[in-house]
Amino acid sequence: MLNYLAVNLKTHIGSLINSATEIRVRLGRPLTLRFFAQEVGVYMGKVCPLEAAYIASERDIAETLDRITEASLYAFREQFKQGFLMLPGGHRVGITGEVSLAESGVYMQRHISSLNIRLAKDVPGAAAFLYPHLSCGPKHTVVVGPPGSGKTTVLRDLVRFLSSSGLTVGLIDERGEIAASYKGLPGFAIGHTVDVLTGCPKREGFEILLRGMRPDVIATDEIGFGDDLESMKTASQMGVKVVATWHGTEPPKSFFEIGALLGPVPGTEPLFVGRLDS
Repeated sequence: MLNYLAVNLKTHIGSLINSATEIRVRLGRPLTLRFFAQEVGVYMGKVCPLEAAYIASERDIAETLDRITEASLYAFREQFKQGFLMLPGGHRVGITGEVSLAESGVYMQRHISSLNIRLAKDVPGAAAFLYPHLSCGPKHTVVVGPPGSGKTTVLRDLVRFLSSSGLTVGLIDERGEIAASYKGLPGFAIGHTVDVLTGCPKREGFEILLRGMRPDVIATDEIGFGDDLESMKTASQMGVKVVATWHGTEPPKSFFEIGALLGPVPGTEPLFVGRLDS
C-alpha cells in the first residue's frame, strides 16, 4: 500500500501502516492514522499529538491520486461518482472535494481535499463465534455493526468457513472489499467453492447467481431493505440461504434466522449472537 502514497506521506507513516486500519490525508491539516477507534497524528514514523503531526499538502494529495490512478483520473470517473476508488488487495480510498453536478447526479469531484484510505486486513477465524450456529448447515445470517467494527472481515471468514464445509457460495462483492479480486483473481483466501461477482449491484447480482451458478448460499455486504429484501426472499424461495452484513446497532428481525451484533472495536466480544425472533 505504501507504494501508492506520495513520497512525503510514506516517509512520515513508515512501518506504522502495518497496524493501522485507515490513513487520513486532509489538505492543509494533520496527517493521521486510525488504529481501530482512535485517530492519531503521525510524524517521521511515530505517533504524535495532532498539533505536531505532518501537514498534508496539495502536492501530497495530487501525487497520491496520480499513483492510485496511474496518472489517469478520467479512467476512474465512474468510481469517482461513488466517492471512492478501489485498489488491489481490497483497500478502499474515500474521496471528498468540490462536486460537479450533471443531470444524472454527481458527475465528478475536483479540488480534492481529503483522502481516507481504508486498509483491508484478513483475519482468519474472525467469524469463529458463529461456526457453532452454522455447523448443522447454513442459515439466513446477518452480521450487524457500526463503521469499523469488522463486519466485512467477519463476512469474509464466514464465506471461507461455508466453502470449507463443501457448500457452493455466490459472493456479490459490490465494492470489491470482500474478495479483493484483481483482474478476476481474489486477493484474499475465500475458499475453493466460491464464485465472485465484483462491482455488481446486489439486485442484478442475485439474478445472475440464481440464474446461472446454482449456489447453496449467497453472501453480500451492507444490505438495505426494499429491493435487497425482495432479492433475498426470491433466493430463499429457491432454497438458497443468504449471509449478509447490515450497517446499524440492532439486528433486523425480519427474514434472518441468525444474527450477530458486533461491538464498536474489531475483535471484541460480540454483544449478541443467536436466533432472531420471527
